[in-house]
Amino acid sequence: MASDTITFGILLAGTALLLGALSYLPALSLGPIVEQYIGATVLSTWGKRHGLVASERLIGGEIASIPAFHGPTGQFDQNTMNAVLAQRHMDFGRVHDDIGDDLIRRQLLTPIITATRAPDGLLRAYAQLVIDRRIGSIGLVPAKPDGIAAPTDQEISEYYKGHIARYSLPERRALRYALIGPETITAPAPSEAEIAAQYKTDAAKYAASETRTTREPPGTNAMLWPSGEKVSALTPEDAFTSVASVLSRRRT
Repeated sequence: MASDTITFGILLAGTALLLGALSYLPALSLGPIVEQYIGATVLSTWGKRHGLVASERLIGGEIASIPAFHGPTGQFDQNTMNAVLAQRHMDFGRVHDDIGDDLIRRQLLTPIITATRAPDGLLRAYAQLVIDRRIGSIGLVPAKPDGIAAPTDQEISEYYKGHIARYSLPERRALRYALIGPETITAPAPSEAEIAAQYKTDAAKYAASETRTTREPPGTNAMLWPSGEKVSALTPEDAFTSVASVLSRRRT
């Protein structure tokens, strides 16, 4: 661990010297580009020294996802990639290594950038574990029941009531249900006795009722009773009296 720290310190020191030298370059020179390249190289080198690697499958997936290397079908095409690299005077091995270094830098920087910061209270307590020094004494007391009276039933009951949550199980409820519908139940046909009993219960509903009808000859304002008697146009009071007298005669 100490050698890794020293190595990383040497890398940082060398980077600082190079960055200081770049400050003397003209404003329009390649200073920012070289500075970025040196910083990326330091990160990838430090990551490799600490076991960060990029597998060939991961590098191949990154290369295949580059849109410039896709053919007419929209998929990765080897010939298209070779043509693009030749056009830009680039070597496949260099592209492969650069992508691998970039993946290593992602593994190193992504947890640092996206990690959640711990609260100050937790950090302070954790840091004090390293710098604090505590001195104490320990006395051993044998756990023997000698000389201790057995608890009474009342003491046990009071202790149980005071710590009821420790000896209680959470409440559980079980629910069972069945889906019932017309498609799941076949109603049996009623018997003759059931039909007769229902008919007697609703006898008033099915009993015959007395009805009376009157008819009026077409083209006249007169009305005829079922017996054929002619009824002249009357006032509502006279009509009610006439109807009542006719009904009383028919009943007698």
